[in-house]
Order: sequence, then structure tokens, then C-alpha cells
Amino acid sequence: MITDEMLKEICDRVENSLENYVLEHRGKLFEDGKIIEGGMEGQIKNQYESRLSGIIIAKGEDVKLLSEEQRKYIKNRIKNTLELSKRQYES
Repeated sequence: MITDEMLKEICDRVENSLENYVLEHRGKLFEDGKIIEGGMEGQIKNQYESRLSGIIIAKGEDVKLLSEEQRKYIKNRIKNTLELSKRQYES
């Protein structure tokens, strides 16, 4: 079972690994200061979900078995990651 603390650590690892991805692709991430819908935003979201799923599977668990509260937590972390990526690009 993935505990809330484990999930937090997994999300931290995923976000750290995505930092380089965002920097490498930042020219494709935004247009006129807005996140391109279906563009890099979708790619970052897919990368996040894929990396998260891979780590959870490696722990012998299944993302589909996470609680509703844990899924909401992940959704919020993805949203925050996208916003942070936008701020990094603008600075």
C-alpha cells in the first residue's frame, strides 16, 4: 500500500526529474505567456503521470488502487508543477 508520505516522496522525485525536461523544452511550453493547451502542458502532464506510475509499479502497487484523496493530491501536484514551470519560464 502506498502511504500518503510515500506518495509525497514519489511526487517530489517525479517533479525533480521533470525540471530538466521543462528547461530543455521551455521554448515549446508557452505562447504569449500562456501555457499552450495540448502542447507542452499535455506532454508535461503525460510525463508526470508516466513517471509516477512507473515508480508506483516498481513498488509493486497500482495507481488505480490509490484512494480518491491520493488521486486528488496527485492532480493538485500536477497543477502546481505546471504553474511552477510557467513561472520558471517567465523568470
